[in-house]
Amino acid sequence: GLTGYFVCVDSAGGITTSSAAATGVTNDPFHKNETIGVVESITGNTVKIVNSGFFAGFTGLTAGQSYYLDPVVAGGYTLNIPSTSAQTKKHLFVSISSTEGIVQIGDSSTV
Repeated sequence: GLTGYFVCVDSAGGITTSSAAATGVTNDPFHKNETIGVVESITGNTVKIVNSGFFAGFTGLTAGQSYYLDPVVAGGYTLNIPSTSAQTKKHLFVSISSTEGIVQIGDSSTV
């Protein structure tokens, strides 16, 4: 499912995984790099999204590090600041343990 993935609003007003990829992201009808938060849970048609503050549902983190929207894995996060031309640099959160972080979504800027 989408639990633990970062999402954005799609052209129909629903949600889809966000992305920092160089292509297919900032085109009409919506901007996939405009992350609104991380999915905490999905029950039926109800989606709970954490858009700031504490979140405990990450995996494989290194405490005390900044994580960014991943240009390869849709909805994913990475320690590596995207540096390839046309990719999006978007800060997502700071880790406080291997599974927990403080969500602090930053502005989008392209490389």
